[in-house]
Formats: sequence, C-alpha cells, structure tokens
Amino acid sequence: MDDCWIIIKDKVYDVTDFDDHPGGFDLLMDYAGTDATEGFYGGDENEHNHSLSAIKSLVEYCIGKVQRARVPDKNSTNNKSIINWFNIVILILCLAIGYYNLYLKR
Repeated sequence: MDDCWIIIKDKVYDVTDFDDHPGGFDLLMDYAGTDATEGFYGGDENEHNHSLSAIKSLVEYCIGKVQRARVPDKNSTNNKSIINWFNIVILILCLAIGYYNLYLKR
C-alpha cells in the first residue's frame, strides 16, 4: 500500500508506517481515507477510548488540517442579486427621465 491517511478532529494523519497498532493494521485500514474521530474517541471525545500516550503520539503523524468548504446561504445570495438588479433598473429609469427632461421635453 502506498498511503494510509485518516482524519481525527479535522486533522489529517499519515498512518502508513504505523504498523504497531494494538488492534492491528487492518483496523486502521477500516478507517483509511475517512473521518476516524468517532472510532478514535469511541463516539465521545471525553471518553478517551485511547490512552493519553496514544493521543499525544498523534502529533508525530499529523500532516495537515482539513479545510471545510463554506456553502453560501442560498437566500442571502438571491437577496443581494435582487437588490443589485433593482438598483440597476432604478439607475436606468433615472437616466431615461433625465435624458427626456433635458433633451426631449422642449
């Protein structure tokens, strides 16, 4: 296998070379490429399913952090779009009235 990465609490860990896992490497493979937070902490991070030394050893395997994508609120985007179009229409009307009063209303 080339790489085995897992995610725990939004951090990415490369556990490819960690073959000393007490539960065996196959257990790590069950979580490869996924969020293993619940498996690591047993569903409740205050429960500490792993020993304190295991939690501290995570530092040496950490290779990055997960960047969560932000999904824009659909309603706020539509409201801004409507306001922008409304402003454009008002501007065009004002220009048209100004043009009419200045050049055509003689």
